[in-house]
Amino acid sequence: MSDKMKIAGRIIGWALCGLPLLWGGCADSWTETEEGMERMPLSFSVAGGVSVDVVPMTRAEGGGEEERQLGPGEEVGLYVMLESDYERARLGLPLQGDYRYVNVRGTVLADGSISVTDTVLYYPLGAASSVAVVAYAPYRENVSDSILYQGEVFSVAADQVSLGRREASDLRIGVPTGGNPFSRPAAGGGASAAAVPLIFAHAYSRLYVTLELTGGEEARRCEEVQVELLNAPLKARVHPLTGEVVPLAESESTMLLMDAPYAEGVASGDAVSFQSSSIVFPREFDELNPPQFAVTLRGRTEGRDTTILRTDWSGTAFESGRDVRYKIQLAF
Repeated sequence: MSDKMKIAGRIIGWALCGLPLLWGGCADSWTETEEGMERMPLSFSVAGGVSVDVVPMTRAEGGGEEERQLGPGEEVGLYVMLESDYERARLGLPLQGDYRYVNVRGTVLADGSISVTDTVLYYPLGAASSVAVVAYAPYRENVSDSILYQGEVFSVAADQVSLGRREASDLRIGVPTGGNPFSRPAAGGGASAAAVPLIFAHAYSRLYVTLELTGGEEARRCEEVQVELLNAPLKARVHPLTGEVVPLAESESTMLLMDAPYAEGVASGDAVSFQSSSIVFPREFDELNPPQFAVTLRGRTEGRDTTILRTDWSGTAFESGRDVRYKIQLAF
């Protein structure tokens, strides 16, 4: 191929890449197209395989460490960019390079691989180019690349009684097990198609509450129970590159933790107990703003409700990926 033809080809390629990008547009051919250079596919998998639990969103029952695995059929969003753009985004600056894949939808398969059906992902053609990837789950449409350098406002449900609402409120962020950025494998052999393993961690905290009423028949004398966390923000700005979650104080509101028929409690001796859980944003509490719970016993006194406040003065912190467990005991 003559030098003039090579230059003409590059000019055409640059012109085409000037058009609006769709999932990276010309991302898979953003650089030189030398003869004999083969594009290398880029694929991902879930590190450690998929979860075998019936409930996809799980955390360890006792230790408080988050369960990092995803379940088959769950959808993730993928962002792939050059190392230079990754560093810009970490500084809060917009992406500049043409090579990028933005909010690509992927589905977790039973073997742990992540299937992408809408497009084909490629490493940049420059062999020395390093790339970075950030993933999140569950997938959301209409999220742009600005989430990487500005963050995105996410919400949790105020009413998390149902399992579906709890799962929809959760957020997990995935990065390569070897860290960002990374280089493509050497050309040739099976390594050319090797999937990059991603490890996912929970961005939010999970709150477990056990309510125990003691006092025999007197403890059972109400129609329904409800437990609320009174100072839980329902919105936060999330920065997936840094893992920072900033609760938005102006959206502070009541979060419903438990609202179950009284008959669903578990009786043991003279006590009856209820259990519930919710997804909450990470935050530090202090003496001026401690975690505060309102326990409402409906229909307890001549059809009227009784509300009792309980305050955690110990300054408990809700941390990313950690479980916080409370036991509230009321004696009658």
